[in-house]
Amino acid sequence: MDLLCISDDMTDTAHYVTVSFIVKEYTGEPRTMEPETILEWKWFDLDNLPSNLYSASGKCIEKYKSGIIYQ
Repeated sequence: MDLLCISDDMTDTAHYVTVSFIVKEYTGEPRTMEPETILEWKWFDLDNLPSNLYSASGKCIEKYKSGIIYQ
């Protein structure tokens, strides 16, 4: 696993720190650990992402596309 980025975001009511990693091998199915706030996890092609992407995820995906990965 390599660190991709750390996103620090604030809203009027909350502060979020999101840590994203690049995983080179993965087995199993993603599952929702906070069903009251996250309805589901899905895999998407980088060129076909949904419009309602979580903003911190979008920042980290843009970092990935730029080719900057911390190893």
